[in-house]
Amino acid sequence: DEQEATRSLSGLILKNNAKSHYEKFPDDVRSYIKQECLSALGDRSPLIRATVGILITTIVTKGLLEQWPTLLEHLYSCLDSPDINLCEGA
Repeated sequence: DEQEATRSLSGLILKNNAKSHYEKFPDDVRSYIKQECLSALGDRSPLIRATVGILITTIVTKGLLEQWPTLLEHLYSCLDSPDINLCEGA
């Protein structure tokens, strides 16, 4: 679906920008990105879930896990969800 491809491409562009400039993003933008990543983990599209996973991994591998203290707890809670999309996204 065209919307799915556009959303995925947008996520990959965001990932590339985050990889190069995440530390320069304003705090409110970083918070928004993290919030939207967590909410998109349960997307019905496997492509979107994979893209979100790539973006989360990019942020974390920059050594920024300590700036996202709720991430691991959220991922663990997703694994217990009855929503299969959310489980797979986590």
